Amino acid sequence: DRVIGLVELDDEVREREFTSDQIRLSQALADHAAIAIENARLFEAERKHSQELEALHEASLRLTSKLELQSVLEAILDYALRLAAATDAHIFLYDGERLSFGAALWANGQEESPYIEPRPEGLTYTVARTGKRIVVDNVNRHPLFKDWPWGGAIAGLPLRIGGQVCGVMNVAFDKPHTFEEDELRVLELLADQAAIAIRNAQLHAEVQALAITDSLTGFYNRRGLFELGRREVERARRFGRPLSALMLDLDHFKLVNDTYGHHIGDQVLAELAACCRQVLRDVDLLGRYGGEEFVFLLPETGVAAAEPVAERLRRHVERSLMNTDRGPISITISLGVAQLDETCPDLETLLEHADQALYVAKRSGRNQARVWQANDQDIP
Repeated sequence: DRVIGLVELDDEVREREFTSDQIRLSQALADHAAIAIENARLFEAERKHSQELEALHEASLRLTSKLELQSVLEAILDYALRLAAATDAHIFLYDGERLSFGAALWANGQEESPYIEPRPEGLTYTVARTGKRIVVDNVNRHPLFKDWPWGGAIAGLPLRIGGQVCGVMNVAFDKPHTFEEDELRVLELLADQAAIAIRNAQLHAEVQALAITDSLTGFYNRRGLFELGRREVERARRFGRPLSALMLDLDHFKLVNDTYGHHIGDQVLAELAACCRQVLRDVDLLGRYGGEEFVFLLPETGVAAAEPVAERLRRHVERSLMNTDRGPISITISLGVAQLDETCPDLETLLEHADQALYVAKRSGRNQARVWQANDQDIP
């Protein structure tokens, strides 16, 4: 037997001892009260358990229906907050060495500054490296949070796939909080589902990337170029920002194929793509338009800035050697430059202008860059 409460009887009117019958009756009432309280506790625990199972089932259905990674991460955190009644939750992805911020969510629905850079020796990295959960009921009393200005509670849970940690989910309270074992068990079940959903989303993203990537150059293929390029045009128009396009053609590429064969021609294209990456920025959108033609979209760049980029790219290729199985080969390129303006209602028109400028560059002797002019569209 265990004590779950205390019933106190007091008779201040008649100052006398309780009779044995009164004591037996009181004990019987206390026993019934204990049973009622215990039943209520069991009922509440069962109700809570049922709600948790229902929430986990709902989470499983919702997570498996999503394939976009960011949506998956936000859904995971939504359920973590609901299951733990926590203040906030963060997810970090882990590649075996480094953690990268995934998403954060707050119970109050407000957009607050997320904690995006975990400390190398802090809780999140420790969970990622060990694959074991860490529960801190009061961070002010834990060595991992020495000199930490925050005074809440946190549970760090590993996200595992096949025994490998792929991420960490942190569930936090803004005040000290005692994590119950049942509470942690439910969060760990959610973490298991989360890991599977994250991996599915990552695999989907990899497949999608393959579908829009040119395998030879690593640039976007024509589908990817137009899909992402239209977004860049829409963004530039909405915010009134500059956007320029470079269209590149490898001069006399047919001669390379006829002389060395298509295998060597492919190696030249791959080397040319590597040369272009050395000049262009990470934010630029690089696409293989077809054959030996490439298209580069330069966000936040007007034609006055894009023309020097084209010339710098031309000179870099001219001075470089393309390494192939038949030895180094020298090549040159021609480029057309155009910018998004009132004459360009869409991506197609922007590329048409760049193509017209490229035609002028090739007709004028190749190995040069030309900026689109309004009269270029009259060239037969």
